[in-house]
Amino acid sequence: VTVNGVRDVAGNTIAANTAVAYTAWIAGGKGFYVEVYTNIPGTAVVNLTTDPKFISNVPDSAFYTNRLGAGWFANDTGLNNWGVRVTGLLSPPTNGLYRLYVRGDDGTQIYMNTNGPDASSRVLVARNDGANSGTWDNGVGGSATPILSLNADTLYFTEVFMKEGGGGDHLEVMLRAIDPVSLVAVGGVAAVSVN
Repeated sequence: VTVNGVRDVAGNTIAANTAVAYTAWIAGGKGFYVEVYTNIPGTAVVNLTTDPKFISNVPDSAFYTNRLGAGWFANDTGLNNWGVRVTGLLSPPTNGLYRLYVRGDDGTQIYMNTNGPDASSRVLVARNDGANSGTWDNGVGGSATPILSLNADTLYFTEVFMKEGGGGDHLEVMLRAIDPVSLVAVGGVAAVSVN
């Protein structure tokens, strides 16, 4: 990269035609990026996504994990008034029909590009706005995606949100294969998250 007319954070002008080589992350299909935003009141995901810190993309902490979630069911992180965004590329183990399920405390939402890895084409596929939901299907149909036809050789951009007010807090997502004849979840399929 070559820069001209740029100043550093202290206000010093960087020499004209300064060239620097750099490396960047590549999409590897493994791991999820977790962004934690604290001191945001409310329990709805919109409280998180409209907060100035979130809009400016300034999380209080961020890390990578192998788990599509944050916190653990029936546990309390000790944080209140916080939210999390977890993003990554999801790839199912085989070609077939699948459904994603979400549970959490408080509000949760899953966005996904069901055509591939492009984040700009993501759509809302599931939500669960109930406090401390311990079930993968909350009975109103919102906590499970529609049945999705996914391919094992395709990476799908996935983005999950959780907004916590107070008390226990967790966000967990599970991927289940769907039987193509009965259209019900196949038992014994491992979850994406390690629960």
